Amino acid sequence: MRPRAGEPATPAFVEARIRTWLVELVVGLNLCPFARPLLGAENLRIAVCDSADTAVARRRFLQELDLLQSSSEREIATTLLAFPAALAEFADYLEFLDEAQTLLEET
Repeated sequence: MRPRAGEPATPAFVEARIRTWLVELVVGLNLCPFARPLLGAENLRIAVCDSADTAVARRRFLQELDLLQSSSEREIATTLLAFPAALAEFADYLEFLDEAQTLLEET
């Protein structure tokens, strides 16, 4: 169900939109040939962080990294982490990516 104007999207709505995006664009346009086998797989994890706070988003990113590292590929092959309420400005998104890259290099 689509959220009403001014209401935040629910995690279930965000996940459904991501799955549609994967099917129609990523796989449909063959942008990533490795994505097709994961579409219906149970080990494709889609996580949604609904906080607008960048510090919360950063913690959630680290939690997802920990979860990936502590799980087998059979349990979780890959994770898509969505931030529907945060990083709306492109500059904020790029800054977050830079921080995430630094965190990845440190771990």
